[in-house]
Amino acid sequence: MSYGEAGARFGAGRGGHVHQGQDVFAPAGTPLVAVRSGIVLEAGSDAGRGNYLALFSPKANRTYVYFHMQE
Repeated sequence: MSYGEAGARFGAGRGGHVHQGQDVFAPAGTPLVAVRSGIVLEAGSDAGRGNYLALFSPKANRTYVYFHMQE
């Protein structure tokens, strides 16, 4: 697993805006485990986000979003 180069990190400059996430890289087929259990708010696929999932954790009162996942 890798956190990539500097541009993949939270807070990195991204063409006039700040990157609001932390990219994590792993070989295809690596299991993805959510940071907390929760309720799936939205899941889908589009050109900008790729395959994505938004998960709300009532315990943390926060939403975690996973983008660019492979099928």
